[in-house]
Amino acid sequence: MKLFSIRDLPAGRDAADLVPAGAPTAASPRGFVQAGIRYYARGEESADEAHGDWELALVVMQGRARLVVDGVEHPVAAGDVVFLRADEPCRLCADEVDPAVVLTIGARA
Repeated sequence: MKLFSIRDLPAGRDAADLVPAGAPTAASPRGFVQAGIRYYARGEESADEAHGDWELALVVMQGRARLVVDGVEHPVAAGDVVFLRADEPCRLCADEVDPAVVLTIGARA
């Protein structure tokens, strides 16, 4: 078992890897997962990018954002879970009033 807490994040940072990419774990049938959490600033946008050979689950833990997948905008909010295939490029745009905190969990495709 591995237990991680938001309290484990380094002070003053807006993102951290909870499970570094490539860390072995029994939770993934392929043996490798990654997990991280990011606090987005008001109106912040992530880069529009594909995620290589990683399939992702994005868990919106707090706030709101717009997720742009293949050029189509989708509103997301706290409690939403989004699954992305490795071949789906995406960009997250945090809300100006209630910016998002997002947990990302990835597994090799």
